[in-house]
Amino acid sequence: MIARLFDPCRWLLLGSSVTSHLTRGIIAFGALALAIAPPWQAAWPVFVLVPLAILMLRGCPMCWLMGTACAFQATRPSPRGEG
Repeated sequence: MIARLFDPCRWLLLGSSVTSHLTRGIIAFGALALAIAPPWQAAWPVFVLVPLAILMLRGCPMCWLMGTACAFQATRPSPRGEG
C-alpha cells in the first residue's frame, strides 16, 4: 500500500543511486550549516553556500528526503515478487 504512494512521483524524485542521494545530502546540509554559522566576517559566502545547498537538494529538504526514500524503495526487492 505505501509503496504505491511513491509511484506517481518516482520519475521526478528518483536519482541514480542511494549513494548519490546521501552524498548530495551531506554536501547540502554541510553547506547550510556553514551558511548559518559562518566563521568569517564577510557575507558573500552565504550567497554561494545557500544556492549550492538548494542545487544539491534539488529543491527543498523534503524533496531530497522523498527522493532518497524512493531510491531506498527502488533498491529493495519486492516482498511478493512484484516488479
